[in-house]
Amino acid sequence: MAEAGSLITDPIKQKLSKYTMLRLKQDSRIVESKLKEKAGLMGTLPLVVNNTYSPLYI
Repeated sequence: MAEAGSLITDPIKQKLSKYTMLRLKQDSRIVESKLKEKAGLMGTLPLVVNNTYSPLYI
């Protein structure tokens, strides 16, 4: 999915343009992440740390 690029962003931009208010459109940007394939790991890391150091597990 990290390599899909415009296949994902273009439809999102089209829907944003069609279904949002003008002010929101002007203030919003849809961009590709620089993390690419590391995005899943970076999203998982806070969950692991939170669950590891949660009072339920100590």
